[in-house]
Amino acid sequence: MCGPSPCDKPNCTWSEAYREECWLRHIGKQPPEWRAAHYAEFEKKHGAPATAELKRKVGEAWKKSQQPSLL
Repeated sequence: MCGPSPCDKPNCTWSEAYREECWLRHIGKQPPEWRAAHYAEFEKKHGAPATAELKRKVGEAWKKSQQPSLL
């Protein structure tokens, strides 16, 4: 059962994977200027390779969010 601790369900909203998905969607929805500033600050703290990976993940999350729902 979901709650303060993650469960084994693939749609668990308490999991680290879900938190990351939300973060990536949030970044992808921001204006380009905001994203550029965010990426610059992120790179200062985490380096260029991690920033490139973040940008890749944000791009994937954005593409996924643009796909029509099957429901």
